[in-house]
Amino acid sequence: MKISVKQGVGFVLLLSIVLYAEFFQSFIPIYPNAVRGFVPAAWIVLSFILIIDLRKKTVSFSRGQGLVWLEWTAMILLLLIGNSTQENAFWVTLRTLSLMILCMTLCMVKMPEVRFLPWMVAGVGYIHVLATLFLFLVPSAYSFVERAYGYVPSGTNNGAMGYRAGITFHYSLNGLLIILVVLVLGAFIAADVVFKKRRRLFLWILFAAAGFALILTAKRGPLLCGVLCFIGLYFLCYPNKIFRTSVKLLLVGALIAVILFILVPRIPVLNAVYQRFTTVGDDAESHGRLKMWEFAWQMFKQRPILGYGWDSFTVYFKKTGIYVGNLPHAHNVYLQLLAERGIVGLLCFFAAVLTPFFRTVSLLVKRQTKNLSYDATVFLFLSFLFQVFFILYSATDGTLYGVAFYFYPLFVSLTYAVSNSSEMTNRGLQHA
Repeated sequence: MKISVKQGVGFVLLLSIVLYAEFFQSFIPIYPNAVRGFVPAAWIVLSFILIIDLRKKTVSFSRGQGLVWLEWTAMILLLLIGNSTQENAFWVTLRTLSLMILCMTLCMVKMPEVRFLPWMVAGVGYIHVLATLFLFLVPSAYSFVERAYGYVPSGTNNGAMGYRAGITFHYSLNGLLIILVVLVLGAFIAADVVFKKRRRLFLWILFAAAGFALILTAKRGPLLCGVLCFIGLYFLCYPNKIFRTSVKLLLVGALIAVILFILVPRIPVLNAVYQRFTTVGDDAESHGRLKMWEFAWQMFKQRPILGYGWDSFTVYFKKTGIYVGNLPHAHNVYLQLLAERGIVGLLCFFAAVLTPFFRTVSLLVKRQTKNLSYDATVFLFLSFLFQVFFILYSATDGTLYGVAFYFYPLFVSLTYAVSNSSEMTNRGLQHA
């Protein structure tokens, strides 16, 4: 099979991002700055190579592509102007810059360039699912993880619940990487249901195992946001059955509540997760986040137009002396953007994020009349699920500042791959 330049470059680019986000970035602190900067610099170079090759046969931008470029150009300007002076700011800026350029680049791809992406994310990410399940069954093996990092990863109750973090350095990261697997597998299962294809038992088994691993992490945000993603997709697929769908969801919710009521007191793992949900707002973690949100709001009120500069929240909050544990971000993208880039930054971010989201919703709404192929439907389902997750999770985590943003341009590219491809329909329609 002949592989074009853009397909080869695209494959290398996507795989390197997935591997970097899943594993390499965990060990960045032990590498010198030159090594830390090499990977994002390579992404920028590959992005320009891909742009040049994609543009060879393209006369002009579509309106959608031009809008994406305009919005992310604005975000890049906000990133580069008035940046913070905290330690390693240059390398953080370079990494973020490379991902923003990727958002611009990948809106130009077609389906052949990204056809392996869903399985790439699920295949690599499932390593974390298996590691979590293994460490749950063999807790003594976690000593190897502790020795590898040289410390006990966060969220593991000093190593006693090592399965929560798996082989990552923090249980939040483990929860994020596992929910991505859940979303990918869920997109395939949803497409099977819609197309009335034969149920693939292995997919359901993989999905159930990943879901259980997600519960083991005891992460409230990914679990709750993941559930809301699938509910949103269900309503979008069956807009004419809202009442019936609502009744079904209530019945399923009631059944799950009864099952949990019976199992939670008897299964320590489920009880630990239950306690995490029932203590929302009262635990130390919630109190710490409330302090950070209040401080971010005060920063915004002092400089409401353009804020204090990108990545400045951490610098100023540390000066308060308030201890909230490890502080990489404000645990709320919207408030942190208000503090760092003011109302201008928040509006630019909303524009950049909502443009592809509405494009995805539009394509899904037209799915019936456009007769989308199975692959195109999977792409759109997965893009929708991740974008909803990203938007929701941004209210309680630093998605724009952390690992979630590595995956954002990848999943959003699935929407534009469908929109740009003649292969998007069974009838070979040119555009959505």
